Amino acid sequence: MRLLATKELLAENALDEISRDDIADRADIPTGSAYHFFSNTNAVFEALARLFGEELDHALSTPVNDDDVSCWLDLVDICIDRSSGFYAENPGYRELILGGKTPPEIKFSDRQHDQSISSFIVGQIEAHFLLPKIPRREEIFFNMVEVLELFFML
Repeated sequence: MRLLATKELLAENALDEISRDDIADRADIPTGSAYHFFSNTNAVFEALARLFGEELDHALSTPVNDDDVSCWLDLVDICIDRSSGFYAENPGYRELILGGKTPPEIKFSDRQHDQSISSFIVGQIEAHFLLPKIPRREEIFFNMVEVLELFFML
């Protein structure tokens, strides 16, 4: 319940403008009881970042129709379109992950999540196409995900 309240607040406010009291008010929880759920606002934001990551993973993992892909780049385009759509539909996620006020521990966690996304993309390509061995393939796709995230920030 607090995560939903935080998600709503992030869609309306900058990250550094949200306090634990704001979250408690939005969640209709007494401020004094908020400590029972999360020790501080960063803990709430970290939990929400994990939830958003799971939701993004779900959006990316929707099966791809073989008729929609003629080459491996089509799979990359589908992943980009799905990610872009997810960011567009979730302004709180944009604020939390792409915003300039994101705490370093959440940025670090997001980089780890980007690693799993790049591995997922490589797996999708390998499931549909036979590609030649490319040295450091996973690292290349990770860098692609990182660059795309920079574009999403803009």
